[in-house]
Amino acid sequence: MDPTQEVATDEIDPQNSEQDIENQEPRVGHEFQSLDEAYELYNKYARMRGFSVQKDTLVRKLDKVVFQSFVYSEEGTKKYDKRRENVKTPRAETREGCNAFLKVSLKPNGRYKVTQFSGKHSHPVISPTKSHFLKSHRKVTEAAAAQIELASLVSIAPRQVYELQSRQAGGRENLGYLHMDYKNYLRHKRQENLDINVAAAILKYFRKKQAQNPACYFDFQLDAEGQVTNVFWVDASRGGNGFHLTGNSP
Repeated sequence: MDPTQEVATDEIDPQNSEQDIENQEPRVGHEFQSLDEAYELYNKYARMRGFSVQKDTLVRKLDKVVFQSFVYSEEGTKKYDKRRENVKTPRAETREGCNAFLKVSLKPNGRYKVTQFSGKHSHPVISPTKSHFLKSHRKVTEAAAAQIELASLVSIAPRQVYELQSRQAGGRENLGYLHMDYKNYLRHKRQENLDINVAAAILKYFRKKQAQNPACYFDFQLDAEGQVTNVFWVDASRGGNGFHLTGNSP
């Protein structure tokens, strides 16, 4: 394979032979249109090999990402913490010290080129048939999210919906996420809706106060997701005392 040839991520089949998988290994010189494309290919390769990946070191220059590395999700080693000496039942160590990685750099033509790749693992990997349990291979899709939210509105039990979605996908291994991901998504959406309702109640209160007394002033600040993070108000009837509210975003 020509190392300068662009790799198409949709050509990867998890049922490919060992030789096919080796042919899909990232190689120094491979180019990608974007960082997302590089991550998707490496993640699909990792799924076939039986490990999970994550984004690591990132370097920016003039608001552009010029370097990005992707590593095994349990790479490195945990730093020594003397506080653990007094813990009766310490958590099991999950770091493997693995050096498997993929590194890409931005070229003048705007594409990302593989500059370094290591496929060597210092630990056993799991069977590819169980890769769907690993974090980087789990994601609640937009279609699945719509089903989850609709089922919640009509009070259908999460486990029933999850089983139905699994059957529709041809098995849990093809669904793309676990039951706990389903519950975590639902919990996040409920918290998000609660925060929206709380913020709406606060703004309604201040608008009512302002209608009663035009001298009452209030303003609010939104975060990147459009959630209220800070509210400032001045009530003229109380001698100009101000109140600063924070922490309304999740």
